[in-house]
Amino acid sequence: MLADAPDPVIQYGDSAASVVNNGHTIQASPARGGTISVSGTTYALSQIHFHAPSEHVVNGNSYPVEVHFVNTTADGKVAVLGVFLTPGGADNPAWDSYIKTLATPKSLSESAKINFASLLPADRSTFRYGGSLTTPPCTEGVSWLVFTTAVQVSQQQIDAFVHAYDHNNRPVEPLDGRTITIDHSTTKAAH
Repeated sequence: MLADAPDPVIQYGDSAASVVNNGHTIQASPARGGTISVSGTTYALSQIHFHAPSEHVVNGNSYPVEVHFVNTTADGKVAVLGVFLTPGGADNPAWDSYIKTLATPKSLSESAKINFASLLPADRSTFRYGGSLTTPPCTEGVSWLVFTTAVQVSQQQIDAFVHAYDHNNRPVEPLDGRTITIDHSTTKAAH
C-alpha cells in the first residue's frame, strides 16, 4: 500500500561509541548519536547492531546483512530503522569504523568513532509497519522503518559481518493482519 507519508527526519552524526560483543551480535551504542523524528515523535539513537542474513524480506528475497538502528524516547517508545547491506564493488569506507569492531571478543567492549549518518542510504523511502523487537523479550509496539534501498558494500565487508555472526536472525514472521505502508517520497540525504 502506498502512503503519502513524509520521510523520517534523520539527524544522526559523528559520535564516539561503546562497542560490545553481546554473544549474539556486535552492538555499538553512541555517546551522542543524534535523533530521528517520525510522525511528530522524536527518538534518540540508542544503538545499532546487525543480523546476518536479514530479518526482513522484500518480495521473498533476503539480504546478506541487515543493520538495525534502534531509537528510543524517554517514555519507552521505540522506532527501528532497518538498513539492508548488499555486495556491490569496492569497500564502502563509511562502514569501516563499525566493521573494524566486528572482531571484538565476546563479552568485551571497545570504543569506536562512527559517523552514523553516513551508514544510511541516500534514498530515505521506507517500508513501515508496527511490530516487535526481534530479540528477547521481543517487545511489542515498535515502529519499524525499513529502507527500500540497500547500501552497497564490498563482498569482503559482507564476509566480515558473516564471520562475526552468521544466522543470528529471527525467522521471518507472518504479517498477522499488519499493514505495511511504503512512503513514496523522493527525498535524498545530503552526505
